[in-house]
Parts: sequence; structure tokens; C-alpha cells
Amino acid sequence: MGSLSRGWRVVLAYSLVAAGTQVLWLTYAPIDTASARYYGVSTGAIGWLAEIFPLLYVVLALPAGRLLDRSFRPVLAAGGGLVAVGGLLRLGGPTFAWALAGQAAVAVAQPVVLNAVGKLAADYLPEDERPAGIAVGAGAGFAGMLVALALGPTLGGHGEIQRLLIVEAAIAVVCALALAWALRAPAPGELGELSGEE
Repeated sequence: MGSLSRGWRVVLAYSLVAAGTQVLWLTYAPIDTASARYYGVSTGAIGWLAEIFPLLYVVLALPAGRLLDRSFRPVLAAGGGLVAVGGLLRLGGPTFAWALAGQAAVAVAQPVVLNAVGKLAADYLPEDERPAGIAVGAGAGFAGMLVALALGPTLGGHGEIQRLLIVEAAIAVVCALALAWALRAPAPGELGELSGEE
């Protein structure tokens, strides 16, 4: 079997960021009581660290789509970068303000990242491979949710929240760098190089 095409390498790099976005979204969900003790707030406040994601998605989905339509590669790379920034912001200190700032950054990036999957497949994959590309990209988000639900109790249990945040920040940074590298050149679809394109 030959090596992956450039298009599939981009789809896989995108999938890592999509998964990472969901990992950071659900960081505190499986360990809300331990997180509340760590930050000195109520479990209801910890709930807001996840609840801001769907709220901001509803508000930002259309603007994110417009930005992606106008300048796809730079906007998607910036979205991945903002996910990494959010992961790093949460390392600012053991205060709820740092946690909220990091989650807000990732929540702003989420509509950009998740809304990109269709155009990404169209620009980078031949027509017959696009359904598989969309499935991989979209499925990565669900994989990220499962990873978050496993990582929380495993790394963040017994009050070891900082250890969990460090690992997740590293994941976000590595994934963002991989996506930025993959997106550095124009897509084959932008250049009319994909089979089936007129």
C-alpha cells in the first residue's frame, strides 16, 4: 500500500485538531467535583466551562462559515492555533478565571474547526474519496469526546487537575502545529488538480 496522499494527510491533521477541540471542551465534565474543589467554585460553575461551547457555537457558526469561505486555509489554521492557545491559557494558574479564559478561546475556535470538514474534503480529496474524508473528519470529534471522558478520571482524578491540563495543552499544540504545516500550500482543489474537477 502506498503512502498517504497529501489530501489525506491534511484530512488527518484536521481530524487531530477536531478531536483535540472536543477533548478540551469536555475536560472537566467527568471530574466536575474534583475540578470544583481545585478551583474553589461550585460544580455549577464548572458546568459552565462546557456549556459555553454550544452557546458560542450557535452565535458564531454563521460568521465562522463566512470566514472559512473567504479565506479557508488561514482561518482554519488560526482556528487550530486558537485551540492551542486555549489549552495553554488554562495553565495560567489554579483559578477559575484562567480555566474560563482557556475554555472561551477553544469555544470561539470550535465553530471554525467543526464547520471546515465539508470544504476540507472538497478541496483536498478527489470526488470519490470525499464521503470518507467527511466521515473521518466528523468522526474525529466523537473520538475526541471519548478520549476526554477517559483522560479526565485517568489523569485528573484525585485532584491532579494540573497534570491533565498539561497533557491536554501538549495535545492541542502538537495538533495545531500539524494542521498549520499541512495547510501551508494551496489545496489541490484550489488549483483545479483533483480528479473530477472541471
